[in-house]
Amino acid sequence: VREALRREAEQDGGPQRLRAELERADPVAAARIHPRDAKRLLRALEHARAFGEPWSAAWAPWPESGLLGAPALAVRWPRAALHERIARRFEHMLEAGLLDEVMRIRASGGFGPTARGAIGYRHLLKHLEQGGAIRDAVADAVRDTRVLVRRQETWLRSFPDVGALDAGAADGN
Repeated sequence: VREALRREAEQDGGPQRLRAELERADPVAAARIHPRDAKRLLRALEHARAFGEPWSAAWAPWPESGLLGAPALAVRWPRAALHERIARRFEHMLEAGLLDEVMRIRASGGFGPTARGAIGYRHLLKHLEQGGAIRDAVADAVRDTRVLVRRQETWLRSFPDVGALDAGAADGN
């Protein structure tokens, strides 16, 4: 189903046709998915075609008022401690063999489009394919992770029922 949808999207007028199909099959999802968000458009249509039900039906357990209607906490770190933890995490990943993992996957057929764009993978692939220092690739991955964390924090603030748990930087955990 996914491959058929991708082929249809590549045809003349494909994205507009697929958008119109989604508006008929699942108007709720169509209203929530940005017109240029091809990935979610295709996912919604894939679900509708494969399961014969609207993708938005899967959202029913998620109440509009919050996250699953259950108490939730977000751990908040002081910015400097968070940045240190992110950098340390990438150092640990490299020590544990992340670069070798990327080389093995690349040699055995490569990455799919989603994995190829993942933080860490995309930076090390660029290092392998275009050269440059590994430290620069890691610095770029750390920077992009910081950006992602800020976006996640913004997203979490959109849920009024999510409480905050402030973590201290003293213990380093």
